Amino acid sequence: MHQLSFFKRASKRVHYLGTHCLCAHVMLAVAGLMAHFAVAKAQDSASQRSLMRLGVFGQGTLSWHSAQFIGLQSATNTYLLEPYFTKYPLPLMLQTANPITWNAGFLAEAPIIEIVNGSSLGLAARIGASSFAAAFASTTPYPFGGSPSDNSRFDFTLTTDALFLNAEPLVQWRFGNNRFALMAGMRFGTVIGETTVQRREFEASVSPDLLKRLKDLWNREDAGQLSGSTAFASSIAASLVGGVSWEVPLTANGAVLLTPEVFYTLGLGNVSTNLFAQTNQTAFWSVSTLRAGLALKFAPEKPVFPPPSDGTQGSSIAQESGNQASGNQAANAQSSLSVRILSVAGVERDGRRVENPTVKVEEFIASSSRYLLPFVFFGEKSAILPDRYIRFRTSNPTTFAPDSVLRSTFAPRHELDAYYQILNIVGYRLKNTPAANLTLTGYNDAGSENADKTDNTLALRRAEAIKTYLSAVWGIAPNRIATKSGGTHGTAETVDAEENRAVELQASTPEILDELRYDYTAREVLPPKLEIEPEITAPQGLIAWSMAVDGQAPEQALKQAPVRLADFNGTISPKVITWGVERVISLTPLSPMPIAPKPLSLLLRAADKARQSSEASVSIPLEILTIAEKQRRNMPDVRIGTYWVFCFDLNSRQILVDERIRRAIRSIKTHITPGASVEITGYADTRGNVEKNRKLSDDRAEAVLQLINVPLSKIANVEGKGESTIYDNDLPEGRLYNRFVRVDVRTPLERKR
Repeated sequence: MHQLSFFKRASKRVHYLGTHCLCAHVMLAVAGLMAHFAVAKAQDSASQRSLMRLGVFGQGTLSWHSAQFIGLQSATNTYLLEPYFTKYPLPLMLQTANPITWNAGFLAEAPIIEIVNGSSLGLAARIGASSFAAAFASTTPYPFGGSPSDNSRFDFTLTTDALFLNAEPLVQWRFGNNRFALMAGMRFGTVIGETTVQRREFEASVSPDLLKRLKDLWNREDAGQLSGSTAFASSIAASLVGGVSWEVPLTANGAVLLTPEVFYTLGLGNVSTNLFAQTNQTAFWSVSTLRAGLALKFAPEKPVFPPPSDGTQGSSIAQESGNQASGNQAANAQSSLSVRILSVAGVERDGRRVENPTVKVEEFIASSSRYLLPFVFFGEKSAILPDRYIRFRTSNPTTFAPDSVLRSTFAPRHELDAYYQILNIVGYRLKNTPAANLTLTGYNDAGSENADKTDNTLALRRAEAIKTYLSAVWGIAPNRIATKSGGTHGTAETVDAEENRAVELQASTPEILDELRYDYTAREVLPPKLEIEPEITAPQGLIAWSMAVDGQAPEQALKQAPVRLADFNGTISPKVITWGVERVISLTPLSPMPIAPKPLSLLLRAADKARQSSEASVSIPLEILTIAEKQRRNMPDVRIGTYWVFCFDLNSRQILVDERIRRAIRSIKTHITPGASVEITGYADTRGNVEKNRKLSDDRAEAVLQLINVPLSKIANVEGKGESTIYDNDLPEGRLYNRFVRVDVRTPLERKR
């Protein structure tokens, strides 16, 4: 009966959720059509508005609860949870109500830099209040008369309503003429008001004597009720937030904007610190939410720069324009505003400066192989998969493929983003390789978990947790996945213990845990940085300055308009403006070249308190050598291969050579042809002595050199870089990925005869 009731409630919730999701989709589609027509109408005038935003927002919220508890506990309500039920254990609470709540507040958005025309990165902040409501219930039999036919039972209920104060710092990427936005960040909330009722009621047709015995047992006259602020922790709760929005101009000048928006919030911890569970259970209650609503925003105007008094504009380095002093205006020359660009210099990789540089961009065919760490790490004394590992809620995902992971994580610093998909990568490969089997070996740490002798099954339960996910979501037959306990592993040192609370994955075929590979277009930019030296003279006081860097759109682009590559601004005259040109042009290696081989334009502008303005501009030659152009001209070319496939244990310089490593070495040697050059770079994590780590990274690079066994004439460089902070050293997987050796191979490509 209880199971049937649960499934009825679950089916109602699915129907409820589906109805509201359908409504949300209809609302967003209508808003999208509004945006299409309104944006086209107001585009020209709105382009004069700043990307700064101030406004208010309101949203409806639907929550998902993941819970395992039998009630709340405190010094004042232990009578609700007294162990009367040793013979009849209390069941877990099941959710019975999930009302739509609200979220509202104030917002502010500020741009940081424009990447390309109509696309920008910025920061956003939101502060406001939100409501919270939930209800849980459970039932347990208690035959006071001792007869199996006695239908006496306890009904437990928990209802809570709360008000939260929230703050959300967000990173924002605008695109589509800066009308659409993707946002990601954190949400921090603390409860400012709460009403929680936890109740126990006894229901049965019993004799007056039995009822009196029951009341005497409780030693109370009421039904066993507790009210008060007991559900939520007093500390600040953190969540991950992601969202999408688009702006619909409400006024012709684009000053007032209506913004439909949708956010998803993933809870990172327990809602409550007062949860009660059975001895063999881990109590938890986490909440994720889907929020949809509208924001009303105001966009201020961009700073107005009055036109130069004589209408001139600079066109070369150190050229000055603006308010020029001549004739009877000579007396006012000392108070006029002037702007000059004194010099533009390139900064090479070795620090050398090149005056009046030409920016040269060359494209190369490139590929990269990334090691897939075959471990999944768990929290202390926990067999619950940590939230940082990405999992699907539905079975047999159809939209996932390892290629999608690779294309979104091509940068080295995103290595962990790909690793956190390990359960889905392995599930996908097992599903497509029916003959392959998997062995999962769980481990306990040698510290606190070894000292706690009460749970000898923890290592096995960790392995079973992964097996359950692969079977339930990816449909892998249970007989293809073997689980076992490896017992205690490692030392009792705290950090070492973190690396040994793990499950090791071993496959019958190496393809299941093979490295991640992808092909892309590498772009080398020389010089990689530019330093611009401006001179702004403002005797009346400087209000603001700005510098824009524009390129020209490629010929195949729909609009032959300038492409904004960088924006700089401030209120204090800068001594030097540094622009990382390589970072901008190489930002999207999986996309076509964003600009044409035409000069880059730098425009420096300033305005003073006397409402005077001045501007100066320079052009920087740009040369682009594409792969297609090199092939057309039959020029010498190389292929760049990068291999991050050699991982090391703590303080170790030994490489465990298995079939995956042998395959990687064969792949590397395939590309070491006559004329090829090889660079080997070693790394260490941040534990231990800095000098020892530098020596350890050198030894690791030498170990890989010996393993590859190529002629020294082809070795361009072998070097240890010492400690690495590419990945998070506070995480066990981050430290393992920092203990790496990287191999770069530049292979000459054959030219046409």
